[in-house]
Amino acid sequence: MKKNIFNLILICIFLFLSSSNVVAEKLLFIMNNSVQEEVNKDKIKKIYLGRKSKWDNHQRIIFFTFDSSEIITAFTRTFLAKSKHQFENYWKRQLFTGKGSIPKSIKTLDKALEIIAQTKGSIMFIPSQDQEINYNNIRIISIE
Repeated sequence: MKKNIFNLILICIFLFLSSSNVVAEKLLFIMNNSVQEEVNKDKIKKIYLGRKSKWDNHQRIIFFTFDSSEIITAFTRTFLAKSKHQFENYWKRQLFTGKGSIPKSIKTLDKALEIIAQTKGSIMFIPSQDQEINYNNIRIISIE
């Protein structure tokens, strides 16, 4: 009986982790065209944990989050190896120790595109889109 319960718990954990990875595979990153640097999973982690604050051209990095619990959860699990709660607490600690400020969150894709297009050095993750995004001054990349 105990073995069956243990197996059931393992299956539930596996399904939970698998489902969040399905969403994560559909994330895109949008960046202001002023960012010409290649971005990979390691750089994303450094940026979103405040360990990389300038691009290679010495331009300040300004990063945003997408205001969706599901998208943030997928992002933090895949790119930061943290839960959404751990990510939020990390930035609260950074704020209260004077080492950083909580990333700004943007609620809609339209607003995200507008802000990223206008903000040099900016980057943000967004959910994958069915329609093509054509917006001046924005670069879109996918990171596996």
